[in-house]
Amino acid sequence: INKDIFYRSVNKSLRDEEIYIQAANLKDEKVDVAIASERFYSMTRAAGRATRVVSALSPDDTEEINIHFMNGDMEVAILSLNKDEFDKADGFIGSENELLARSQLTSASHAPLYRQAEFIPDVTFPEFKWSMSPSVRHQIGGPEGFYLGALIWSTDMTLKFRRNFTFYTSFGINIYDTFDGFNNPSYSSIPKVRSDIQRYLDEGKNHIQRMQLEYFASPYKDIFLRLDLGLFEEMFGGYGGELLYRPFNKRTAFGLSAHRVKQRGFDQRFAFRDYETTTGHFSIYQDLPKGINAHMSLGKYLAGDKGITLDLSRRFKTGFVLGVFASKTNLSAEEFGEGSFDKGFYVSVPTKLFFTEYTTGHISFGLHPLTKDGAAILNTRNALFSILGDSNSASITRDWDYLLD
Repeated sequence: INKDIFYRSVNKSLRDEEIYIQAANLKDEKVDVAIASERFYSMTRAAGRATRVVSALSPDDTEEINIHFMNGDMEVAILSLNKDEFDKADGFIGSENELLARSQLTSASHAPLYRQAEFIPDVTFPEFKWSMSPSVRHQIGGPEGFYLGALIWSTDMTLKFRRNFTFYTSFGINIYDTFDGFNNPSYSSIPKVRSDIQRYLDEGKNHIQRMQLEYFASPYKDIFLRLDLGLFEEMFGGYGGELLYRPFNKRTAFGLSAHRVKQRGFDQRFAFRDYETTTGHFSIYQDLPKGINAHMSLGKYLAGDKGITLDLSRRFKTGFVLGVFASKTNLSAEEFGEGSFDKGFYVSVPTKLFFTEYTTGHISFGLHPLTKDGAAILNTRNALFSILGDSNSASITRDWDYLLD
């Protein structure tokens, strides 16, 4: 077989499915293909489509097909499938469960296929992407009204210098808001890291939400690193990073984050205020039965208080997520203020529920009744567990039924 024709045929066929080949090897009766896709909510559905294409185009003596799945520029899992067994299951001669029993799920995050592959598609860096869409800013549960909000026109831009190194910025232009009646000045006795929300909303109607450099890496197997520098959120900017240890065959993961930050000006442009601090947490993530995920983090918060946050969420078969959280720090009830401790809930609805075509993405909504300075967490973008937490062997096995869809 002409390898060049094979690679280009696979590349073209996968692109028709909105699956993008990142690298490929055809060698010794084995085919390795690295893929990325934003079309499919489930990793296994994309892997099944890719395997079907590779099986149809590969030589007759091919025995094994390895699908290396990537999220962003990081390789997160390898699905090793026997070609004949896959073809039988795909032809209704076998079943998904029989195929799973004869397949292997592994990880080699520190040695991604694109670093050693025979075929790598041409990618021209820097790579620029942008998007525009309406968004909402809101304040919920205040004495002036249960809901105060603003309609914002947001513009997001990403400049990728090379794999795993990007510059991201997001800015918003105010279209309409109901913040005129918002009158809730802060009388906090601890650093006002969140309770000055009124001034941020009043003076930052047209604002820079984020502007930051991000770097990702996997220096060792199942260990992931993220470094960031810039304007992290509406109220803080600085520098820092995060480490995540996600054993592929375990239901437990461990994270460590640390950032040195300074408070941004109320207009949310490039000015900073005097307050600065170091914040960071040690986190434990645990998959529990019935689709429940527990996340416990211990550390130092933005106002300098120290304590623990517990987050419990349940993921349903549809991808719908419902979660609750609570935090308790070393602040007294008087220092914290009304409510005594931080708590709230959130929901995440996958957009695929509203479309007949496959799609990714989700709509999120949360209720955080009290904007207090205690237990305030830095709102970072692309937290490692949000990218990698649903890519261990247990998650792939959970969604295995989608492989032949």
